[in-house]
Amino acid sequence: MHFKEQQSEIDIYRKEVSELKQMVKQLIIMKKIFTLLAVTIACTMNAQFNTNYGDSALNNITSGTWNSAFGYKSLFSNTEGKFNTAHGALSLEDNTTADWNTAVGYGVLKNNTTGQGNTAIGNRAMETNTTTSSHTAVGYQALRSNSSGTYNTAVGYQALSTNNSGQRNAATGTWALRNNISGSDNTAVGYGTLQLNTTASYNTAHGSSSLYSNLTGAKNTAFGHKSLFSNTTGANNTAIGYKAEASA
Repeated sequence: MHFKEQQSEIDIYRKEVSELKQMVKQLIIMKKIFTLLAVTIACTMNAQFNTNYGDSALNNITSGTWNSAFGYKSLFSNTEGKFNTAHGALSLEDNTTADWNTAVGYGVLKNNTTGQGNTAIGNRAMETNTTTSSHTAVGYQALRSNSSGTYNTAVGYQALSTNNSGQRNAATGTWALRNNISGSDNTAVGYGTLQLNTTASYNTAHGSSSLYSNLTGAKNTAFGHKSLFSNTTGANNTAIGYKAEASA
């Protein structure tokens, strides 16, 4: 009888020890949960005044403030960037720390990481831009391929769409400076102006298809429909008027 009582007490002790171990495990789990919650709250408190709507929009925000993201994965990678606006699926998806960007449309400024002060409106406008700043692109694929060029303005369907390193270009009109790669300080106003230009710089074309065929010719000035239309490599030409010196 005495032996049975001792065995019973041992069983009770073991049960109590087992229960204590379970309680300790639960306390450890609760501690981890509260720690994670505290970190989440801290991050949320630091990342204030943000607005997001859409699957994975602003998904990784930590301390960035005053951001607005609307659409699937818009501003998805943003952590510290501030004052950004992304409207459209994958817009500003890769942005991390850059500020003051505006992206409206599917895939707009998608690959941008640290480029700042860019404004891009239109599907895939400035899609591959990563680190360059101070661009304005309005229109489908406007400035789509820009990589290292800065201070460019493109307004129109595929305006400056293949520009890679060209700087300080202004293109207004469908396909204006469409094929430009590294040419800089060009001004193109009108449909197809300087459309085939690739590396030439310091050209001014005003009027549909003016300087259309120019490839490497520099410092040309053309005003008027199809003025200097056929010029490819000629430089320092001035043509004013309808089809002026079209074969020069």
